[in-house]
This record gives sequence, structure tokens and C-alpha cells, in this order.
Amino acid sequence: MLSQDIWTHEELQKEIIRVLKENNGEMKQEEVCDILGIVPYDIPWGYNIGWAKYLQVNQKYHLILSGNYKVRKKTP
Repeated sequence: MLSQDIWTHEELQKEIIRVLKENNGEMKQEEVCDILGIVPYDIPWGYNIGWAKYLQVNQKYHLILSGNYKVRKKTP
């Protein structure tokens, strides 16, 4: 069950992608959780979910957008 019962998995997936896009496609997992009011356990995982989780040298997890959801730079 999600920490905030207002999120469905689909809504949470869209919100995580939105937050990552607003932050250049990469953020610390704990920052994403703080912004959305969730815990790491709530983050959905699976094939073609939209992001990857990876461990940094400092032992902190980051989320990064996957290829289909990359942040596109705006051209003038």
C-alpha cells in the first residue's frame, strides 16, 4: 500500500517522471520521496517503468530517466 493512499501506481509513475524531468532527469531517491510524500518502498519497479535506480559511490540511490523519457533540451 502506498504511503499516501491518494496515489495509484500509474499516477505515481507519472509524477516520478514529471519530477525527474523537472530536475534534469536525475535525482536522489530520498529527494523524490520527500517531494511526493512517499517512502522508497512505494516506488514502482519493473520493465519499461521510465527510470532506473542506481547506487552512487556515496552509497545513496539515485533515480535517472530511461531513454524513452529523456529530458529534451529546448531549441530557440
